[in-house]
Amino acid sequence: MKILIVEDDPELRLYVGQILRNAGYDHECAATIEEYRARIINGCDMALLDIVLGDNDEDGVEICGDIKTNYPSTAIIIVSGKKESDLKVRALNVGADDYISKPFYDDELLSRIRRVALRRNIVLPDASERIRFDDKSSVIYIDGNKISLDKDEYLILKVLNSRGENGVKWEQLRDIAYDGSNIGRDEIVKKVDYLKGRLGNLAQLKDNNGYFSMVIGDSNCVPVKKKKRVLVIDDDMNAQELLSGIFEEEYECFSAYDGNDGLRRIYEVKPDMVILDIRIPGINGYKLCELIKKINGSLPVVFLTGRFVDAGDKSLGLDLGADDYITKDVDPDELLARIKTIVAAYDNVKNTSR
Repeated sequence: MKILIVEDDPELRLYVGQILRNAGYDHECAATIEEYRARIINGCDMALLDIVLGDNDEDGVEICGDIKTNYPSTAIIIVSGKKESDLKVRALNVGADDYISKPFYDDELLSRIRRVALRRNIVLPDASERIRFDDKSSVIYIDGNKISLDKDEYLILKVLNSRGENGVKWEQLRDIAYDGSNIGRDEIVKKVDYLKGRLGNLAQLKDNNGYFSMVIGDSNCVPVKKKKRVLVIDDDMNAQELLSGIFEEEYECFSAYDGNDGLRRIYEVKPDMVILDIRIPGINGYKLCELIKKINGSLPVVFLTGRFVDAGDKSLGLDLGADDYITKDVDPDELLARIKTIVAAYDNVKNTSR
């Protein structure tokens, strides 16, 4: 997967380039609209695009429109210090797939790249490209995320990665990681369970009766149905009414007021989009998102929450499978534009895969 960085700040270009390189993505850089035109003809799968290049506030919007007209298979993520809702709406309406405000953290950027790539049916780097081992420091990088380990943990993951889904017996892990010591199977299981927690959603460690394996990567997304139904799961009735008013002209709206009811309504309503608060009674929003994706990986989920947002909140939500993470103070036009963008991306994948 090749990404074009269009950014006039040289330090930020280097920073983003390093993030992408660690995550296994090829990339090129452009600092001006002229350099963009010279690079885009070489082809790319995705563009990370600043709205303002130099003194011109319109360069980014112009590039966005040019990509959608002349290179429609290229996905676009706007990465900008401009936070005005009307500008976000313009960019999304012109054709951007997502909009990230500066400053941002590595894991949020990588999470959004993965989600957009899956929606647009862009092939992500395979596992061998997405993980990197640093033998000198016992550090691994998965999708650019740095994980520091002790020597034993590092060797265990290196062995598991080399075997992929084929797996390896616990005795082999013991002999390699612990140099043939007499520790038993239970100790190996405990260590693997600990590593599961360290890796989180970056990789899956599996134990099949003492036969261990590691798989890196997300499951593919499947596009939504043509008829658009939105299920809003939020215990705030005022928020429910407000969202119904925003969506009623474009979508058929349904409501649920707690996590358990929301899960039941998914089976009843068969929605095409779920909008989900985090702090809801019963099953909380994060857990419900995870369950929804296990039930139906093709169902888009957007977090819309009044919760104070930090980088960890956003990254967790996106890594659990959400297509966006938005706070409730969002401008209604921006919210509608983001929802339309996500739905259109799923529709586009469905139409091109027929």
